[in-house]
Amino acid sequence: KESQMHVPFFPGLSAVPASFCFFLALSLLLGYVISVAEGNVYPLLPFISDTGAKQPGSGFFGLFLELSTFSGGLTFLIKFHEVKERKRGASALNKAALVFGVVCGTGSLLVANFQDINESVIHSVGALMTFFGGVVYQYTVAALEKQQRGRFVALRFTIATLSLISLLAGLGCLVRANHMRPTLEELPPGCEVRLYHDGKIWPGYWRPCLAGYTFHTAAAVCEYMTVLLFIFFFMTFVPEFKYLHITEGGLLKREESINRGDYDSL
Repeated sequence: KESQMHVPFFPGLSAVPASFCFFLALSLLLGYVISVAEGNVYPLLPFISDTGAKQPGSGFFGLFLELSTFSGGLTFLIKFHEVKERKRGASALNKAALVFGVVCGTGSLLVANFQDINESVIHSVGALMTFFGGVVYQYTVAALEKQQRGRFVALRFTIATLSLISLLAGLGCLVRANHMRPTLEELPPGCEVRLYHDGKIWPGYWRPCLAGYTFHTAAAVCEYMTVLLFIFFFMTFVPEFKYLHITEGGLLKREESINRGDYDSL
C-alpha cells in the first residue's frame, strides 16, 4: 500500500535530497550574511566554520546544518535500500556507502554543535569526517551505479574526483596558511586584526595585509568548492528519487516508471 505523502513539485521521495541541498545552502548563506553584518569575519572569502563561530550567525548556521544533516541521513538510507532492492540484497559496497554516509553525517553534527572558536579539536575532527566521509561516499555510490549501468555514473565520478582534488588542495593551502599565520608581535603597522585563543590571528579576520593571506583565501575557495560539489552530487538524487515511494512493505519503485522503462536506466 502506497504512502499518500506528497510534496508539491517534488514527486516520490525527491524532496529528501532537494531539502538537503536547500538547507545546506541556507546554512552557508545565513552564516555568511549575519557574520559579515555583525563584523565577526572579514567579508572576502572567510572560512565556512568562521562564519558559524560566533552568535548570532552560529545559531542559524548550526540549525540549518543540522537540518541538512537530517535530510542527508535520510538520503543515505533511501539510497541504501533502493540499491538493496535492485540487487536483491545488501552488497559489501552498498554497506560501505552507508557507513561512510554515517561518518559524513556524524562529522557534520560535530561541526554544527562545536564551534571552531570554542572547541577547535572536536570541530576539526568533525570537518575531516564530513569532507573525507562525503568524498568516499560519492565514490562508493558512483561505483554502485557503474555496476548497475546507471545514467549518472560519469557525472558522479566526475563530481567525486573534483571534490577529492578540491579537498586535498584546500588542506594543503590551509596547512601552509597556518604555518605562515603571524603572531601579535609580527603584525605589520596599521593592520587591524582579531586574536584567536592561541595568540595568533583569528582566521575569520585574516586580512590582505597579513602573511599567508593568499594561501588562506585559496583554502577558503577550495572549501566552498568542495561543499558546492557535495550539493551538486546530492542534486543527482533528485531525478532518481522521484520514481521511489514508501509502502508498508518498504521502499519500492513507482508503477508508472516501470511502464516507461525509465527506472532501469537510472
